[in-house]
Amino acid sequence: MYPDQSLYPSNSGPEMARRINKTLERASQIEQSEGGTKRDWFVPIVADAEAGFGGPLNCFEIMKAYIEAGVAGVHFEDQLASEKKCGHMGGKVLIPSSAHLRNLNAARLAADICGVPTVIVSRTDAESATLLTSDFDERDREFIDIPAGRTPEGFFRLKKGSGLKHCIKRSIGAAPFTDLLWWETSTPNLEHAKEFAEAVELGAMGYKFQFITLAGFHTLNFGMFELARNYKDRGMTAYSEIQQAEFEAEEHGYTAVRHQREVGTGYFDMVTMAVTETFNIMDLRDETFYDCVRQFAGKQSLDCYLESDEISDLKKNTCVTLSNGYIYRLSVIESSIKNVIKLFLKQARKTY
Repeated sequence: MYPDQSLYPSNSGPEMARRINKTLERASQIEQSEGGTKRDWFVPIVADAEAGFGGPLNCFEIMKAYIEAGVAGVHFEDQLASEKKCGHMGGKVLIPSSAHLRNLNAARLAADICGVPTVIVSRTDAESATLLTSDFDERDREFIDIPAGRTPEGFFRLKKGSGLKHCIKRSIGAAPFTDLLWWETSTPNLEHAKEFAEAVELGAMGYKFQFITLAGFHTLNFGMFELARNYKDRGMTAYSEIQQAEFEAEEHGYTAVRHQREVGTGYFDMVTMAVTETFNIMDLRDETFYDCVRQFAGKQSLDCYLESDEISDLKKNTCVTLSNGYIYRLSVIESSIKNVIKLFLKQARKTY
């Protein structure tokens, strides 16, 4: 792990986006195998390109990489990439407004060359940043604290208390080059948000995208901490309480009670059955094939299927061994296993 300081390789974000899209693809395949897709699983991904990991050429390349990974939007901030800090940390260094616009242009050029309409999000850290690399851009000069001098690294110091106005000025300048504007704040200050939104040329845009960047981080870590603490005190009871909560959440759409089903084991079992002439269904009975069929049938048993008249012709062409009402083995002679599955599921729907 790394802190939020752009210390990780620049291809890490695109690789993560690619993995997320692969996960969504698997979810779509699972739902399709369980009766047909009911939603579009490929939700838009808004990716973080940090400060671009360098200059305009770096922004150009990382934008292309994100597009290839299948993201819908990419976010760029106006910090100096080599000194990049988390928005809530001190010591942030801004690049000139013109340099940030150049980076945004590079990202837009990458999207145009790829021929993919991609949303670009421009973020400014001017609200809490204290340093600026250069006084070249006249849009930044009024916010430079000239009497305070420069740092040993040569950075200009910014005036205290001018951050919000600096944010507004930078955002107005970036508006023609981006699709969405975002300013990093240290606190959720509604008065500042109102002032920012009502600035010239920004009021009509409004706030359309409200999100929590750390929701997953805090939920996962706190959830595991609570489990470990309670497990120490109460043993397996603590874990069973979590499972009980999972079971109760199923009626609201929660699907991760069966971990093997959640990652697509049933889907791949059906692929195997479709291409295998002789197949032992008992190998799959507990959590994969039967779970998959139950999604169609809506019941917990498949026994009635075995007594059905509709599959009598299929039985004549199939070697079936039964025990306690379960199918143990199907050795298909005249029909392909794919047709067996089709008739099986068709009957399951009618029976239940």
